[in-house]
Amino acid sequence: MKKIKEHNFVFKSGNITIRTIKNSDIEFYKNWYKEGHILKEAVNSISNDEIERMIYLDSKILYIFIIEIEGNNCGEISVTKDTSVIVRNNEYIKPFYSIWMNIYNDISDTEIVTVLSNFIISLKTSKLKINTLLTMIYTDDEKKYEEYYLKCNFKEIRRENYKTKMEKFFSKKGIENPYYKSKILMRKV
Repeated sequence: MKKIKEHNFVFKSGNITIRTIKNSDIEFYKNWYKEGHILKEAVNSISNDEIERMIYLDSKILYIFIIEIEGNNCGEISVTKDTSVIVRNNEYIKPFYSIWMNIYNDISDTEIVTVLSNFIISLKTSKLKINTLLTMIYTDDEKKYEEYYLKCNFKEIRRENYKTKMEKFFSKKGIENPYYKSKILMRKV
């Protein structure tokens, strides 16, 4: 098996640890895939080798962080540089990074907000040069996280204040532009 790209990022606060993905997390991810957390349905048709390949590829293009509470893996936060959104608001400084959070075990709303807040605080002292985080709220699954982002000082960007580099592509291909039906939430780090 190929090695996962590790970034040696660890942030601890009380019983919460946020750390980058490691090779030892492969079994944990395999279970998440098999139980349906990642692809939203139980998956038996994907082999363990395919899951490992997907995780390896994701770890090359995303910063993937595992959320642990009291030593138990309960979710993930992924961050990647986003060059597709152009914001007409000088408050938000590039580079922009997209963030997604997924919780796979039952934890309280308070713990989710604490995890996200602690993660953002930890970014300020990390080697990652992230000035602004953004997230798209589009699917029902993403909508359940919207309140947590808003509690962590993300602000909704009105549609007339941003555009995407993909708009011409969607128009030429006759594809519905997902940005039109989504909310974009942003916050400075």
